[in-house]
Amino acid sequence: ISGRIAKLLYPQADITVGGFESTDRRDFYDLAIGNVPFGQYKVSDRAYDKLGFSSDLIDYLVQYCVGKEKRSFRYIEKVALDWAENHITTPKQAKSYALKYDKSIYTIMKCLGKNGEPTAKEVTFITRWTKEWGFSLPVIETACERTVLAVDKHRFEYADSILASWNRSQIHTIEDIRTADAVYHKTRHVQHRPSVISNQFNQFPQREYDFDALEKELLSN
Repeated sequence: ISGRIAKLLYPQADITVGGFESTDRRDFYDLAIGNVPFGQYKVSDRAYDKLGFSSDLIDYLVQYCVGKEKRSFRYIEKVALDWAENHITTPKQAKSYALKYDKSIYTIMKCLGKNGEPTAKEVTFITRWTKEWGFSLPVIETACERTVLAVDKHRFEYADSILASWNRSQIHTIEDIRTADAVYHKTRHVQHRPSVISNQFNQFPQREYDFDALEKELLSN
């Protein structure tokens, strides 16, 4: 039923409705849909059968490549061959191997004074900064530099608070940071300006500042 519906929805696609054991497809499937509720059946894919990958590892392989915005089958095959050559047999091993060669993670770790492998919690922080909030490495490094100057402990949590604040304020570039810093220093200067004693030569009323409006004005320039 699923295959017949798919043919109706995508008439230009090459869709085969049949059993895996009788379907002769070359190299890869774009999509395989099955409904075998009571059997122990495995999808036959000659490109990966020779590598000995489990279905869980193949699933993680696709997730990993798509997460890097690499969707071509050639790229997926290249990663698969690399994992096979390095004796990667489980998703856990693949995750550790991927982290080892992710230079941005170790750059961030180093900026925060950390050495060695990142913990699961630290990876969660970094993933949020880079993937969920979309910060570039230079912006994250700036937050890390300010963190190191401010605290000796709980640096990931402190850096996370800085980046969370920037994310809420739509600050996502180095130029945005400079503008926000300028606004901050200017408002502090205004707040700490000594009041002027009114006398016969100075009858002008003291100016009041709308700091929210000032910040919006500066951020829009």
